[in-house]
Amino acid sequence: MIAVEHAHRRRGGILIWLAMALLMIAVLLVGGGLFLAHNIKVREARDGRDVQVETPFGSVHVQHGNGSRTAAIGIPVYPGARLIKDGESASVDLSGLVGDKSLQIVAGKWETSDPIDKVQKYYEDKFPDMNMVQHNGRVEMHTIHVSGKKVISLSERNGGTEIALASVGEPKAN
Repeated sequence: MIAVEHAHRRRGGILIWLAMALLMIAVLLVGGGLFLAHNIKVREARDGRDVQVETPFGSVHVQHGNGSRTAAIGIPVYPGARLIKDGESASVDLSGLVGDKSLQIVAGKWETSDPIDKVQKYYEDKFPDMNMVQHNGRVEMHTIHVSGKKVISLSERNGGTEIALASVGEPKAN
């Protein structure tokens, strides 16, 4: 009989410790969530095209439709090409989240009335070391360096060429 009472007490003690541990975990999760909610700041331009998010761990800056930032891609825009529309370009600066490293994603789309083979030749001459894949009226060129990845994507569009340029890695030096 004494052994049964001792086993019940021990089981009751384990259940109390387990309940206390679960309660502590719940308090930590709620406290952490409240801390993050209180310390995350979002700044947005009136037009919604420029957003800065600051957290205790770093910041992220997103600019949408900022055609003037496309020089940061580090790939020249084909001569005479026009930005398809302002909303087709964007930059994301993740440098604040990756410590000492600078990390930026910049992309945009342009169009030209020139045929795809002429545009392809222009970029092949500029970047002879890029890897190239051709399929179904599209040409994709890319290169990976220590500083990041650059991508050129060409596709036939309305008798001309759509040009998509993207860069992921360290921001281009000004």
